[in-house]
Amino acid sequence: MAAAAWARTAASAGAMASGVPTVRRALRVPPTSFAGFGVFIAAIAGFLSLGVSKPFLTGLWTYLHLGENEIALSTPMLFDIGVYFAVFGTISAVALTLQEED
Repeated sequence: MAAAAWARTAASAGAMASGVPTVRRALRVPPTSFAGFGVFIAAIAGFLSLGVSKPFLTGLWTYLHLGENEIALSTPMLFDIGVYFAVFGTISAVALTLQEED
C-alpha cells in the first residue's frame, strides 16, 4: 500500500507541475484500466483455489526451482499485486480528475 501511495503522490505532483494531459500521456494506460486489471488479478487469485477443490481465497503455494535457488509463488502474493494495481488505478483516476480544469 505504501508503494501505491508513493505512485499516487508522484502522479499528483506531476499533474500539478506539468498539467493533467502530460501525466495522462506519460501513463500511456488510463488509470481506470489499472484498477480493472487489479480487480481481475485479485479475483483470479481467489478463483485459483476453487480449481483444486479448496474454499474461495484459500492460499496456495508453489515453488520454482532454479538451479540452487528456490522461488516461492503464492496466491496471496497474486492477490496483493491485484490490490496494488486496483488502489493505484483508483487513486490516480480520482487525483487526476480532481486536478483537471473545466
